[in-house]
Amino acid sequence: MKKTLKIFVCLVAIMFALTTIVRAESLKELLQQFNASDITSASEGRKNVVKGQVIVDGSATVDEDGKMTVNPYEELDTGYTQGDQYICEDNVVFQESVDGNVFVCGENVELKDGAVILGNAFILGNNIDIESNINGSLFVLGENINFNGEASYIYAAGTNITISENAYIEKDVKAAGTNFVNKGIISRDLVSACETTTIGGGLFAKVNGKLQYTGELSADDSAVSKVERIENEFEVPTAELEAFGNTFAKTVKSFMTAAEIATAILFVILLAFVFKNRKEENENYVKGLLSGFGYVVLIPVAMLFLMITVIGIPLALILLMLYIVALSLATPTAAVALAQKAFDKEGSIFKVIVVAAILVVVFKGIALVPAVGGILMFLVRLYGVYKLATLFKTNNTKKESEVITGVVTE
Repeated sequence: MKKTLKIFVCLVAIMFALTTIVRAESLKELLQQFNASDITSASEGRKNVVKGQVIVDGSATVDEDGKMTVNPYEELDTGYTQGDQYICEDNVVFQESVDGNVFVCGENVELKDGAVILGNAFILGNNIDIESNINGSLFVLGENINFNGEASYIYAAGTNITISENAYIEKDVKAAGTNFVNKGIISRDLVSACETTTIGGGLFAKVNGKLQYTGELSADDSAVSKVERIENEFEVPTAELEAFGNTFAKTVKSFMTAAEIATAILFVILLAFVFKNRKEENENYVKGLLSGFGYVVLIPVAMLFLMITVIGIPLALILLMLYIVALSLATPTAAVALAQKAFDKEGSIFKVIVVAAILVVVFKGIALVPAVGGILMFLVRLYGVYKLATLFKTNNTKKESEVITGVVTE
């Protein structure tokens, strides 16, 4: 469920961002040159053509133009995946080759050298570094964008957009934002709706086609041949793009928070049955917190010791998995344990679930409080880890014996 939600948010965010760029009124004169058929024309009829060097397990053929074609069903040594890929994480490091399109959304995004994307790439993030070979078009929106790979077309919007020295763009580049720098090779046209446009600074810096620009231009004479300044009465909407980025970040964070709360509530329902009838009377919370702290500290030490022994690596990996699970379940476990104390009668599991779910939401709110919230949530997690550890203990309940006094008569 969580993965599905991430994919949905990723798709909606990227498509909304691209729609915002294309329909931006302040860029309409430049973006009229955008042809929707460009999206598919880059890969139409040449789906499996790869530019650059690639190692394959099997045969490869080279046509008259020197382009290499590989069988998409033969696995690449760098990792090969068929079909579109959807990734939405805080930090994304992508290094697989893909027979399809790639949709990426993240705070920091890296597309590593050696990865080959046979379709198009849609990238949305803050700091974006791309070194991959993109057979189709690259659509990218971000704060700092650095491209040092290969692509057919590039459509970019951001604060700082850099085409690095080893980059090669087979056809056109269209960019909007604040600062644009080209140190690589653009085989055809460059359209730059940026406040500053710089061409040069690299050994192979070149725009072979026409350069159209707004704002200020700094270019080496040998790097450009056809230059056209587009006079206009509009300003590049840097503030609007920044505002959109902030709104998008808040929207994604809200979705992720809702997903975390929903997942925690599902765990609450499960844990309510697991901890049924395990309520402890007169519990010593200080002892519980100290025990939880001991588990949190000692388990990593034990894992490290097992790793050093080499033969204990499998057991260390098992401990690591259990450690991650325990930390993930700590908050809902603490909520269930605390909720149980509010009800003395058996058969009140539904009430326990409701109160525990409310506590999960309250804990999420407490976590937002600066400094104090972090300390309180740390204590909650320690208590949750302690309660999870009690599952491995036998739940012995002391039965009271009724003492009858008197005289026994026959």
